[in-house]
Amino acid sequence: MNKLGFAFPEENLPWSPERSIKAMVELGIQKAILSLPDGWPGAIPYNRETAQICKEHPDRFGFFACLPDLRETEAALKELAYVFDELHANGVSMSSSYGEGPNASTYVSGLTALAARVLNTRAARMRAEYIGDDAFEPIWAELDRRGAVVFVHGAQTPSSTPYPHPFLGVPVTEVRPPSGPCVHRKGAH
Repeated sequence: MNKLGFAFPEENLPWSPERSIKAMVELGIQKAILSLPDGWPGAIPYNRETAQICKEHPDRFGFFACLPDLRETEAALKELAYVFDELHANGVSMSSSYGEGPNASTYVSGLTALAARVLNTRAARMRAEYIGDDAFEPIWAELDRRGAVVFVHGAQTPSSTPYPHPFLGVPVTEVRPPSGPCVHRKGAH
């Protein structure tokens, strides 16, 4: 049983396409979109494995691809092109912020920070950023050019009470469009 949030039903673990399809049949669900928050070191292998599951079960699964840490712009743009052009992702999953620090934190900050230190990547030396930061404009421009679906997953935020109550889970960054209820795209009228 998880100490946070809800417990996963034992009959659903470990996850497999077959177990998921069985539950989908029982619940009358035609198709599911597989996704994980992105920005973690396993994003690229996850995309390839998930695309294979979707290829084996095209009537049952689609997927939102994960991108590498968005602060690594060139790597994120390269993976973005690959997941849409080669893996045929249905969209991408993003965290609401990337990195650590008082301004933002990542969904899996401990894993990301440890991996960055071990791998000595540039991301380890960069400050945290929210997805609306101007630094991410090249990524947003490419997503917009493709008309991509983007699923934004709130990132865990620093808190004096990181585990307030089992029913509440962990505090996360509020996810809302940067310009209110309607996002303006450059050049849109």
